Amino acid sequence: MVLDDNTATLSIVDFVPKQLALTDPVLMSPGEMLTRARRVQSLRIETLSENVLAYVQSKQDQYWSRANTTIAGDDHERQRVAEEYESLDRFVQSLIGAPLGRTPAGITTIFGKPLGVSLLSAGQKVLLQLAIAIHAAPDTNGCVLTLDEPENHLHPAAVISVFDKILTALPTTQLWIATHSLPLIAHLYAKDRNSINFVADGMVTHAGRKPEIVLKGLLGGEAEQSQLLNFIDLPYNVASSQFAAACLVSPTVAEHRRNDPQLQQIREILRAAKVDSQPLKILDLGAGTGRLLGGLAEESPNASSDFDYVGYDVTSINRAACEAQIAAVYESSHRRWFSNPDELFAAHMEGGFDVVVLCNVLHEIAPDDWLSIVGRSGLVYRALSAAGHLLLVEDLRMPVGELPNSRGFFLLDPSVSISSSVSRHRTRSIRFESMMHAATDA
Repeated sequence: MVLDDNTATLSIVDFVPKQLALTDPVLMSPGEMLTRARRVQSLRIETLSENVLAYVQSKQDQYWSRANTTIAGDDHERQRVAEEYESLDRFVQSLIGAPLGRTPAGITTIFGKPLGVSLLSAGQKVLLQLAIAIHAAPDTNGCVLTLDEPENHLHPAAVISVFDKILTALPTTQLWIATHSLPLIAHLYAKDRNSINFVADGMVTHAGRKPEIVLKGLLGGEAEQSQLLNFIDLPYNVASSQFAAACLVSPTVAEHRRNDPQLQQIREILRAAKVDSQPLKILDLGAGTGRLLGGLAEESPNASSDFDYVGYDVTSINRAACEAQIAAVYESSHRRWFSNPDELFAAHMEGGFDVVVLCNVLHEIAPDDWLSIVGRSGLVYRALSAAGHLLLVEDLRMPVGELPNSRGFFLLDPSVSISSSVSRHRTRSIRFESMMHAATDA
């Protein structure tokens, strides 16, 4: 750190919480509460637990009082108090996950309960003290925050989340963290490979671009490192084995399952495609058991009026199941399931569909046959309106990735437009959209 003439303005917050029993401001007199609130600004962490709730209650009382009075010439002070409290509320919410509230009796609440009896977890109490310590610092623009083993009270994932939230809320604050948490160290290293120092033999040494030094110091020898790597690789090895086993059997048709992340993404895309009050006309190409329609209707009581669904499949194996799903939404499956193009367009006008969906189907079609589906005379081209969309959905992450086609695997690049190769043959253009789905529970 380079010290200059502005060093006197530097605030150092040494955050090492020891006490988790937070003193309830309801038990304090108004004078005592103000005194305790002022003590927080001394940045004495050892007494923070005694004063932190008084600080929050005091700031909210000031805000509430100023917001409900109309003293002449008080606008500047009212704005200052409002900004101070609102920044406190935002920072508490960013770390704790809940905004501050207030009862009719004027008691500050969090998670709907008064602060003193809110039953915060040990980790939440640590985070609350951290939020208040930072907020009370005289100037966070010149603030150095030191954290000593924050993983002692927080879940490893929570430590990483808190670190990122602090950086977002206080971009000019320096963070110095003493930790034995491998997940946190890995996270810090990913952000800045020059940010890691290690302590050995009473000396602090910069790890530079040699993270293996830190790893060896925390784990021991090569055997311990190997055991950790094997454990980290275990989910990928299991996924690979499951995927290899799935490739040995014929693919099955997926059924509709509640809270399917893939269907949730599709539902959001199709809802966004609606431009007016008219139902979105959808052709589900490779409808299977009607899984797509089940997903559309899962959280929409108005699915029958929002979407005009038609299923199409080249085989009748799953027709009964698909028609049952259609009837559950539209009361009847009449004119909503087809396996022949001529019958489809006898019942529904060519160029009348807003969206054609190929969901987990394209991988089952040989690449040489793709143009027979999406080419000039293909079913997709004939079905789509002039402003229609083709939505391609494929799973490409193990263990839920699709089986390979005869030429292996393929990837869809959403950054590359393929519409020009088709639309140039005809004045009516088709916009192709691809969605790469990476959820592990599709």
